[in-house]
Amino acid sequence: MTEKKFISLAMMGNVDSGKSTIAGNLLRQLKKVDNKTILRYEKISYEMGKSSFKYAWVFDQSKAERERGITINWTTRDFETDRFHFALMDTPGHHCFVKNAIRAISQADVAILVVDPTTQRFPRRYTDQEYNEEYIKISKSFGIEKMVVLVNKIDEKSFKYSESIFLKTKKEIRRILKEYGYNPKRVPFIPVSGWKGENLIEKTEQLGWWKGPTFLEALNNLKAPSRKTIIPLRFTIRKPERISGIGTVVVGKVETGQVRVGQKLYSPILEQQFVVNSIEKFHQKVQVGECGALVGLNLRNVPWRGLRKVFVLGDLYDDIPRKIIQFTAKITVLNTNPKRVKVGYNPIIHISTAHHLCRLEKIVAKIEKSTNEVLEQNPSFLKKNDSAIVIFKPLRPICAECFHQHPALGRILIQEHNIIVCAGIITDVQKMDFLLKN
Repeated sequence: MTEKKFISLAMMGNVDSGKSTIAGNLLRQLKKVDNKTILRYEKISYEMGKSSFKYAWVFDQSKAERERGITINWTTRDFETDRFHFALMDTPGHHCFVKNAIRAISQADVAILVVDPTTQRFPRRYTDQEYNEEYIKISKSFGIEKMVVLVNKIDEKSFKYSESIFLKTKKEIRRILKEYGYNPKRVPFIPVSGWKGENLIEKTEQLGWWKGPTFLEALNNLKAPSRKTIIPLRFTIRKPERISGIGTVVVGKVETGQVRVGQKLYSPILEQQFVVNSIEKFHQKVQVGECGALVGLNLRNVPWRGLRKVFVLGDLYDDIPRKIIQFTAKITVLNTNPKRVKVGYNPIIHISTAHHLCRLEKIVAKIEKSTNEVLEQNPSFLKKNDSAIVIFKPLRPICAECFHQHPALGRILIQEHNIIVCAGIITDVQKMDFLLKN
C-alpha cells in the first residue's frame, strides 16, 4: 500500500477567534479524541468557570494555558483522510506569544487562518488590520503558498448564519491576501462553527446557502506540496526532550533530504556528531524520516544543555551545515518608522524555528522589488515598502543557508514589539570552516 502524503497545517489567527476549539472539535468528530476525554474536560472546565474551553483543552494541555484560557505554546496532533496524513499545529493567538506562533508557522505547509467576524470585534479587527494581516504576513514570509480561511462563530447571535456577513468578511480578507501576494481566488473561504462543529466534517441545514466544501473536504482537496528529497539533509529542531527509558529526543521537521536510523548527524553550533538511534513519527517507529515529516529523533552522544542552543542538524558526510560569519539578504520593509532600519540596527531575526540577534552591517543598495533594478547605492536608511540588498552579521553563532539551496533556512523575518518589520530571503552566506570536536 502506498504511504499517504504528509501535510502539516498551522491554525493561526487572533486570540479568541476559536482556533483551538475548531481543532479540538475536529479531532473529536474524527474520533481521534474519545467522548470520555471530552466529558472529563467539560467537567473540569465548568468547575473552573471556563466551560466553553472543553474542546480547546485537547490542545491546551498546560496548567497556565487552562487557567488563563489562551494558547501559549504550539501543540501538534495528527489525523488522516483517504488521501493525506495531516499534522495539525495549534498556534498561539495572543500578541505576547507571537514568537511561538512564528516558530510553528515556519514548519507548516498550509496555513489555516481563523477569523471571527462577530459584531463586537469586526470594526477594530478589519479597520486596523492588527492581527489577521500580521498572520498573513508571517505565512507569506515563510513561503506558505496554500491557505484556507475559516470564518468562525456562524452560530452566534450577531452572525445568525448570515450569508451577507460571511461575504463581507470574505471580501475584506481577500483584499489583504491580494496585498501580500496571495491569489484570493485560490484560497477557500469556509463558514464554520467550532463550538457546534458545524461545517467541519458535515454540512448543516442552517447553512442552506452554502454550496462549497466542508473544512475536511477542503483539506482533502489540497494538492500535495513538492519536496526537496534529493538534496542534502537539513533537520530543524522544534525542541529537545528527555524521555525516561529512551534518552534524548529532538522533535522537529525534515526540511530537505531524509534522515535514517544509524545515520551520523552534525551540529554546526556544537561542532559535534550524533548517531540516530531511532525515529518516531506520531508514536510510531519508522526507519526513515521523509522530507516534510515532523518526527522525533532519539540521538546518541548528546550533551543535553548544549542541545538547547541547537536548531539545525545535517548529514556528517554530505554538505554539512556550518556556522556563518555574515549573510547577504534581499529584504522588504513592511512596517517601521522612517530612518529606523539603518546601519547598526540590531534586530532579532527569525530563521525557521530559531531567532537570532544580528547587526545590520551594510545597506548595499535600495532596489525595485519586482525587477531588482538598483535605485540607490548605499542609502543611509530604509523606510516602509522599501526593498534592499543588505548584509547582516550574527552576534552569536548561527546556521543559515542560501534560499535557492535550502528555502526553509533561507527565509528571514524580523519582528519587533509584536509587529513584523521586515521579511526577505538570504542570497549569499559567508561560512566558517568545518570543525569537529572529539
